[in-house]
Parts: sequence; C-alpha cells; structure tokens
Amino acid sequence: MSDLINRFAAEFSFFTADSSLSRALSFSEAILLTYQYWDDKRCGKTAPLWAELDVSADLPTVARQLVFVDVEADASTRRFRMRPMAMMAGARDPGGVYFDERLSGVLLEKTLRSCNRVCDLGAPEFVIVDPTIDFPYYYCRLCVPVTRSGAEIDMQLHAVDVLSPYDR
Repeated sequence: MSDLINRFAAEFSFFTADSSLSRALSFSEAILLTYQYWDDKRCGKTAPLWAELDVSADLPTVARQLVFVDVEADASTRRFRMRPMAMMAGARDPGGVYFDERLSGVLLEKTLRSCNRVCDLGAPEFVIVDPTIDFPYYYCRLCVPVTRSGAEIDMQLHAVDVLSPYDR
C-alpha cells in the first residue's frame, strides 16, 4: 500500500506520503485502486484509451463508486455528462445526466472546475471537498483523463469516496 501511496504522491505535488492527506487517502480504496488502474493502463501517456478500460470487470469492488464522464465541447463551452457503468457497454443512446442538471451551487462549481482542469491540463486531479449546504459530508474525488481516439481528452473517469470527519 505504501508503494501505491508514494506513486500517488509523485503525481500530486501538494501531497506527501506522510501528510494527513495520506492518512485520509489510506481509507479510500476506491481512490487508490482507480489511480493505480488508470496509471497502469496509460503506459506513460497522458490518458489511456477508453476501449482499453473495463472497470466493471477489473475493479469490481469499487465500480459502484466510479462514473465515466463524457466531455462535450464546442467552440466556447464544455458540458460534462455522467454515464453510469451500465451505459458504457456499447449502448447507442449516450444517456446519462449532465452535471449542471443534477448538481447546484458550490458543489456544481467545484465539480466543473475539476473537470475543466483535467481537460485543460491533461492531468489527473485529486481533491478533498469540505461539506457544503448541497452535500454536508467531506468527500474526496479523483478525476483522471481518458480518450476515445488518443488525440484529445474527451472522457474522464471519476472515483468518489465520502469520508467521515475522523478520516480527514
């Protein structure tokens, strides 16, 4: 486990293996396993190909805490649509719900900020979010870039874990 935490620490400059974040993260199997899986699949590239990922089969213990996010972009804006795992198995209808249709307030703002940074930087983002009126719990979220074609970040994989105040 410490090897994996050290790999995670190397990816995120604010994170050190002996920090309080490390202790919080050690409680989150979903975050650590998703990061390890994504990092192994990308093979040194910015993002793995979506076709190479089978999280339901490869990460069955944490699959319910994962969601794929489609990035829909035009010249001036991006929208992000959550897609449940069941929809990812080759369904013709893209389905899913846009973040701005499901979330509001501070929670929406923080989620969109993370999604946009992952697209802009082509790098993963890890955050621990303090409770808000919209969602009164601490939670941590890992957003990692994924690509369909290998040319652009047009999908993301998110792992979310709710933390107790004692984990922080």
